[in-house]
Amino acid sequence: MKAIFPSSVGQYETLRMTIQRKQSELTRAQIEVSSGRHADMGLALGTELSRVVDLRGLADELDAITASNGIAGTRLDMMQSSLSAAGELAQDFFASLTAARQSGGDRGLLVEDAKARLGALIGIMSASSNGAYLFSGTSMDTPPLLDYLADPPGPARQDVSAAFQSILPPSLDPADITAADMSSYLQSTFASLFDDAGWKARFSGADDGAWVNRISTSETITTSVSANTPAVRNLVQALVATIDTDISNLNADAFEAFMSHVSNLTATVSADMASASSQVGIAQERLAKASERITLQRSALERDVGSLEGVDPYEAATRLTSLMNALEATYQVTSRLQNFSLLNYL
Repeated sequence: MKAIFPSSVGQYETLRMTIQRKQSELTRAQIEVSSGRHADMGLALGTELSRVVDLRGLADELDAITASNGIAGTRLDMMQSSLSAAGELAQDFFASLTAARQSGGDRGLLVEDAKARLGALIGIMSASSNGAYLFSGTSMDTPPLLDYLADPPGPARQDVSAAFQSILPPSLDPADITAADMSSYLQSTFASLFDDAGWKARFSGADDGAWVNRISTSETITTSVSANTPAVRNLVQALVATIDTDISNLNADAFEAFMSHVSNLTATVSADMASASSQVGIAQERLAKASERITLQRSALERDVGSLEGVDPYEAATRLTSLMNALEATYQVTSRLQNFSLLNYL
């Protein structure tokens, strides 16, 4: 019969390796209890890990779109507010025209009113968000409306003055301008200053480009309104005409022809402004609905990822307790083994 000699060194080494393994398992268990997720995704999920990566990639994409939607929402809100203010300005100016036309009051006051409203309109259209002008199209660094009232006068005001001088009669007295000549001037010579080429060369710094925002994984909307829209152009035209047609010196017939034309022009602005506001409103509604869908989709992704990455909290806590108890027992055995000696039995 072969003798077998016990080896305390071998037993100690076995226990040491057991402790290392248990400590590693304990660390993973502690991570899983505190995070609620598998400590080693590759080990726990295997081939399902690629699915988690895809889901998290989609979640990151949705988060980026959500952030972008927040910026777009702010832009649309500010644009809607500005369009509303511009619409009210047009309505108030139309009321001023109507009052002046009916009462025949101080025409100079109407000129000053037009100057104040043009300055206010330029301010309204200069609204910006994150350093970008809202009504400049894609020319976000350029003010959408140039300062017509600048001192000294710029090219736009010089051209308007030259155009008005061209209809003065031989006497050079505005009081001698006929109603027919005034109507012809406003509908042709003056109006041509505000055609597409004239408007963009003299009055506008905006372009016709549109800001397009991706509001979901499959949907985009336009989030800009250019100052080149007919509503703004016609309102500026009416205000400029009132400022620089020397209405204080026109005879009654020419003044009535002027007021008829400018009143009709201003009357179209409210409808055009409402149309632009409606388009912004549609974009706001689409953005809100897309954001709601993203919220639901993001929640679904979190559930899917959680079902793959997550651990049962009760099972994880139970396993952690079991490992701690097992490790403590192993420590105790190791301690006794370290104190073990054959001399105690001789």
